[in-house]
Amino acid sequence: MANLDERKKEIANLISKAQEAVEKGDLETARNLKADIDAQKKEFEELEQLSKEIEASAPKQDEPPKDEGAEVEDNKDGNSGEEPENKPSDDEPEGNSDEEKPDDAPKPDEKSGETPTIEKVEEPTEELEKEKNKKEGAKRSMAKLNQNPETNEEVLAFEQYMKSKGAKRDNVKSDDVGVTIPEDIKYIPEKEVKTVQDLSELVQKTSVSTASGKYPILKRANAKFNTVAELEKNPELARPEFETITWEVDTYRGSIPISQEALDDSVANLTAIVSENINEQKINTLNERIGEVLKAFNPTSVSNVDDLKEIINVKLDPGYDRQIICTQSFYQKLDTLKDGNGRYLLQDSIINTAGNTVLGMNVTVVRDDLLGKNGDALAFIGDVKRGVLFADRTDVSVQWIENEIYGKYLMGAFRFDVKQADKNAGFFVTFEDATEPSGDLGA
Repeated sequence: MANLDERKKEIANLISKAQEAVEKGDLETARNLKADIDAQKKEFEELEQLSKEIEASAPKQDEPPKDEGAEVEDNKDGNSGEEPENKPSDDEPEGNSDEEKPDDAPKPDEKSGETPTIEKVEEPTEELEKEKNKKEGAKRSMAKLNQNPETNEEVLAFEQYMKSKGAKRDNVKSDDVGVTIPEDIKYIPEKEVKTVQDLSELVQKTSVSTASGKYPILKRANAKFNTVAELEKNPELARPEFETITWEVDTYRGSIPISQEALDDSVANLTAIVSENINEQKINTLNERIGEVLKAFNPTSVSNVDDLKEIINVKLDPGYDRQIICTQSFYQKLDTLKDGNGRYLLQDSIINTAGNTVLGMNVTVVRDDLLGKNGDALAFIGDVKRGVLFADRTDVSVQWIENEIYGKYLMGAFRFDVKQADKNAGFFVTFEDATEPSGDLGA
């Protein structure tokens, strides 16, 4: 019987291996294993048949010999097994020994008083052998686990982790195996999204060749010609009036040293990254100076679109160009104005693709802190090119190698001055909340 059981297990093991080969697509291995399975099954059947014949020819004995591997439940309490009612039930465990388990209960088909000496071995089918192999494998695993109870928790957790494909991580955490998990590092830095509007592109830059100077502005002529009779002496016309703007450039410069080790080891173009950062610092400086000049224009306030139209149509001379440089808060208030029917007064332009337009004027939106503080609805409305004098002396960006350090320097330097030129060219507007919006933009 021991030999039959071993062959039965061997056949089941071969069936399991063949099934794994089929799942892996290993056709040759599966064919070889199938041939071995057939040969083993044939030998198993012959041995089983011989065992049955020997069992039939063996004389009956009054008391069967105790087999070391046989499981006899009726003789556990020392009785002959003739009266099964004398066996203790599951509710009365006093007569049971410590070795008794629920799985050792007598089977319904076993007759009292008869102890089988040879266990009948059924035909090993593929499904039965596979199922039995799983059960036996589980028993063997549990036996091994019971041998080392200190490691049971870790081993069981690892088995659950593998069976669940990583879904269960009771005792196997990513922190514990962090050295085996790679990290994805992006070596090209992404720029932070911020509004970096260069206001110097909106003003008229005037190149100067000296450190200081005067800039004359011809005022608008208000005088007129007079009628003159024939052959009368020409009357004297009104003299042109000039307004002189005095400017004096200031020097702004700075440098950043970069080590050669950083240049060699960096994956990204470190020189280009630092140069771009220097240029952003330059724009911030220019915007601050231009913003101070814009805030010096004639102050006024609006509360609706009608007030805004009054500045454009009446207060500004028709000869001036018109555009709006406003904060985000100013544009928000203007963009959310509604009429009595709840319709927005401002409409998006389908013609202008370069930017926003309001009342036919180009709009440049800047951060609130450029013209005031956060939350301030402020704007410059008018001709910024005539209103602002930008005296541009020099603007350079250089880099050089210094022998005192192992690396190089990146430097930016520019000299300029910003002054208010024509004070009548624009207004510095504050948007104040109104009780009811009024006005209509029309088409």
